[in-house]
Amino acid sequence: MRHLILIAMLTFASSSHAADALPVEFPTADGITVRGDAQGDGAHGVLLLHDEGGSAADWAEFSGHLSQAGFRVLSVDLRGHGRTGGAAPNEEDWVKMTSEVKAGIAWLRSKGATQVTLVGARIGGSLALQVASADPAISGVAVLSPVLSAHGVKLGGALAGLASRPTLFVASREDVASLRAIDTIRSVVPSVGVAPPVESGAGAGLLSRAANLETDLINWVRGTQATAAESGTREAGATTDIETTGIRFGQN
Repeated sequence: MRHLILIAMLTFASSSHAADALPVEFPTADGITVRGDAQGDGAHGVLLLHDEGGSAADWAEFSGHLSQAGFRVLSVDLRGHGRTGGAAPNEEDWVKMTSEVKAGIAWLRSKGATQVTLVGARIGGSLALQVASADPAISGVAVLSPVLSAHGVKLGGALAGLASRPTLFVASREDVASLRAIDTIRSVVPSVGVAPPVESGAGAGLLSRAANLETDLINWVRGTQATAAESGTREAGATTDIETTGIRFGQN
């Protein structure tokens, strides 16, 4: 009986994160109505961007934990996905999805976020990096399972700005393409942060595969707040050590 009660309590605690989320919608510059979920009310905003075929629901647990840690969190459904809907995206649509990222950032700022950190899975991370490269006010970018090029969304033009802000990449040992992408990125910008590989999984799914990864990522996001004030003194392309944010990945 005690086990049943404990299981029920854990189930309720897990589902309560999703229950706390409020559905929101807002327009993009090119006329798409984006739908997503918002949680928290902190001055530090976090925008969560899913991978191809995913949705805001991919981040339900992580979003709840971020909001409990004091962040204002927004997870969105990109065009052609989830509640935002629309036709299955083609290559032209994927390139335009930076509009969703920009609109999400604007929404967070309109609600009181004085700084914004982006977290994306695979191509969602690529979109985040592209937008951040043109917006020096973004505090940091974390990418789970990075890809150098997918559906016309390429990282080449975004790499130059990575050294000017905290940037973190995470991949699993079985995801050879992402590990190679990280090696390529580090060959261009050696100062980017890289977490030790997770044993398996990809994208947002990595958060459930490593015991400490979610907590470490939350601490890393908090660390971007500490370094945001310094961003104005860094020059684009400068080699700054952004791995020293107060935590060490992979340690118990």
